[in-house]
Amino acid sequence: MARSRSALGFHTLVPPTRHAPGARLYYETRGTGPLLALLGTPLGTDAYAELAELLATERTVLTYDPRGTHRSTSESDAYDDTPELRASDLSHLLAAVTDEPVDLFGSSGGALTGIALVTASPGRVRTLVAHEPPVITALPDAAEIRTRIDEVVTAFHTAGAPAAWAQFLSVTGMPTSSDGDDDTPDSRPDENADPDGDYFLTRMLPHTPRYYPDLPALRAADTRVLFGVGADSGDQLPRRATTALATRLHHRVTEFPGGHLGYLTHPSEFSALLDRHLRA
Repeated sequence: MARSRSALGFHTLVPPTRHAPGARLYYETRGTGPLLALLGTPLGTDAYAELAELLATERTVLTYDPRGTHRSTSESDAYDDTPELRASDLSHLLAAVTDEPVDLFGSSGGALTGIALVTASPGRVRTLVAHEPPVITALPDAAEIRTRIDEVVTAFHTAGAPAAWAQFLSVTGMPTSSDGDDDTPDSRPDENADPDGDYFLTRMLPHTPRYYPDLPALRAADTRVLFGVGADSGDQLPRRATTALATRLHHRVTEFPGGHLGYLTHPSEFSALLDRHLRA
């Protein structure tokens, strides 16, 4: 597979299934060589642009906007936006680009997408680097966290997006740009991608605390799986959940520069470490 060194925009169609309507996914590629896909949820192509450029020196890097976000659309709203659905969408997208096994890097909800794809189609993925996947169900206090996240969704409907975001950041322990740390971007999705926050809060978030990966399938897969956490993430919820999941799988956890959004705050250092692990 070969693409131009410059970033190009494409769309691919995802056919409807009995679980979901069809979709039109926007994606970009950079570089040439073996394929690496960068996965986010709800952040997509724009958020990964700098990291993609840094990683595209000796490989093709694919970024995309998940269904319902940014420039990707769905034929209707009659579906549940689960990690399994996003993995199915990603599988269709990858098939349109290459028939070779690929490497995946996913952060946050994008890491859940990567895990779901490995368990459903292990032969498609050569290496998965899962950075802070919020697998809440791996935690001993999962029931309490699930209740609190459900309250975030309720707050959106009753009090509006600002109140819901404040509650969400309280549950996760993640900072905002107003906390006084100039190196920490706002942990909410890009307002340009989702101006009101409604899609993330009402379509993606409700399914996150209920997702539990197929651990036997994950263990049996030939895919090399690496779990990453932010060096500055402290006791934030995504880091706790990642550590708990890795412990269940008897995997070690690798620290990456920065916090939950380290690929945005420390792109050069982050890409160098990611590149090293992809080459291992």
